[in-house]
Amino acid sequence: MRRLVLHAVNRAREYGFSALADVEQYVDLVVVLGEDFEFQEEYAWAQEILHDKNPAAAKFRATWLYHKVKQHLAETENGKRKQ
Repeated sequence: MRRLVLHAVNRAREYGFSALADVEQYVDLVVVLGEDFEFQEEYAWAQEILHDKNPAAAKFRATWLYHKVKQHLAETENGKRKQ
């Protein structure tokens, strides 16, 4: 677990997250979804958020990603229930 968290912290920094809350949100996603989740086909859309260089969005990227993943998981779960 320690290796996973350290990897996630380093990856968060590579994506430009420096605020503790942003790093924590990214680490939470890695712990729940798995290492390198953003490279999985199901979460390919996350790359757009992680690489968004718009200065106006910079301080909201981690929260945007976190909420988008939560939305995706809820929609996936709702889809499974309907089947």
